[in-house]
Formats: sequence, structure tokens, C-alpha cells
Amino acid sequence: MSSEDELAARLAEDEIAAKAATPGPWYAFNSGHGDDWYVASRAYGLVSTGLHSGADGDEILMIERDRRDADYVARFGPPRALRYIEAVRDIIKESGGEGHGWAEYEPAYYAGLDYAVRRLAEVYDES
Repeated sequence: MSSEDELAARLAEDEIAAKAATPGPWYAFNSGHGDDWYVASRAYGLVSTGLHSGADGDEILMIERDRRDADYVARFGPPRALRYIEAVRDIIKESGGEGHGWAEYEPAYYAGLDYAVRRLAEVYDES
């Protein structure tokens, strides 16, 4: 499997997960009881097992013990993941020279794109 195919397959998995997640935007907030931090989403009427309704009607997704964890989860929610997926797909498409026919005239440009695709595919290598 080529780097482009492998990356496209992983992006498809990420897209499914992002679209299945509770919609954002998400935000982190302190419970007011010590160091318990929550991540919540204005879920627009989402009904889901295991979620608790917050004081302002938001759906509380999880409890985090550390503010840094809660901030991280809130920052990298589904909307950001979907924007990333779209951008990487554009890079894959461009690396194939679709619509241009420039590959033979701009070899350094396409070599750079090929490098970018390989490096982006490496993000998913958990070995």
C-alpha cells in the first residue's frame, strides 16, 4: 500500500470517529470542587447514554483530574479534526498532480509533496 493510500485510509477512520463524536465546540471547566475538571459540549439536544446534563444544559462528556487533559480534549475536538482531514486530503490530491499535469515540469515541488505525504502517514505508525 502506498503512503497516499495508507494515509487516506487512516483519514477515513479519523473522519468516521470525528463525525460520530459529540459535536463541538467543546470547552473545559472546573467543577468548583477541588481539582476536578470537565469537558463539555453544547450538544444541541443530543441524547446519549452516560452523559450528564450540566447546570447550563450542556452535556458533560467526561471528568478529568488534570486541567491540562481537559484543555487538550476540548482543543482537539471533532471540528478541528475534520478541518485537518480536509487539509491532508488536499495535500494527497495535490501530490498526485490531479488537474495540473505539472509533475514533469516541477519535480522538486512534487518531491516535496511526496515527502509531506510520507511524513503525515508516519503520524499513524504506532510501532
